[in-house]
Amino acid sequence: MFLAGVLIMAGVFVYVGPEDILRDLLKFNFRYFVLLLGIQVLTMVLWAVKWRLVLRHTKVSFKSVLTVSFAGYLANNLTPVYMMGGEPLMAYLLPKVDRHINVEKSAASVIVNTFLTVFPVFGLILLAVVLGFRYDIPLQLSAVLFVAGCVVALVFFAVLLLFFKQEYSRKLITFTIGLAKRMPVAFLREHALDAEERVEGVIAGFNKAMRKTMTDKGILVSGISISTLIWAVYVGQTYVIFRMLGVEVPLETILIVKVVSLVTSFISITPGAIGIFEGLTTWLFSLYRIASSTALAAVLIERLFSFWIGNLIGFLAIAYLGAGYLLKKAV
Repeated sequence: MFLAGVLIMAGVFVYVGPEDILRDLLKFNFRYFVLLLGIQVLTMVLWAVKWRLVLRHTKVSFKSVLTVSFAGYLANNLTPVYMMGGEPLMAYLLPKVDRHINVEKSAASVIVNTFLTVFPVFGLILLAVVLGFRYDIPLQLSAVLFVAGCVVALVFFAVLLLFFKQEYSRKLITFTIGLAKRMPVAFLREHALDAEERVEGVIAGFNKAMRKTMTDKGILVSGISISTLIWAVYVGQTYVIFRMLGVEVPLETILIVKVVSLVTSFISITPGAIGIFEGLTTWLFSLYRIASSTALAAVLIERLFSFWIGNLIGFLAIAYLGAGYLLKKAV
């Protein structure tokens, strides 16, 4: 699927016109590279800060949270459907890295963290709809925006059900254990069999951690605030890129396009929405009479940082965790 995404991206590149795209890409200079790199690192650190706030009732170190969060970022970009790869990995890795937390609390914190991520997106969709009607949103974009809103609403209410209906968390945990037992990976089966033997304790610990975290107003307010700030930074990043390319694009246009592209990533079948994100975002900007070559150049620059450099940071984090593990075994 990764190769399929690369082929889609290459097809879009050829269709738009390599010469025009390269002409725009040549406007990218070192000063903007440093600025955009700083923005990318800042947002990744803010994701970790938000997760650490969710874990405020534990003694987990920020260093552990930061490295595991970076690893989760990589996993999300290497698996289809956003947050289906990174979040389980984060829930699993954190107790392995830091002895101050167990897997039940780790899993609960990841789900609450997901809620805090999705909630502001729901608000951004509503804002995008309002702005769209005010600034004459294209019909095709309004349809995509409606579907995007439905997807985020489903994720939002699914997380709420885990909090209010304990039988759903029971079903989720039982399903996860059953799935892990069928995986052709020895350590997953071993952990699944161990969890199955103490499933009642796992469920009780998970529900207790969920209630404690979801009823903490400080966590909810600060977490939602940081998530909103991160999404605002992403919009500002795209605005800066267009300014660098010499094109003035209204912030409301960028917001609408970014929201639709973001939510599409939640249901993408290619890892990190590669190919689909580039093609869709270019098409959406073209609906607002922005040249396709300029739009694709802006998307490619953005993805250089959010996908490729972000993945590199995640890979370094996983390499660091692996080296630390091997060192402990050697000692």
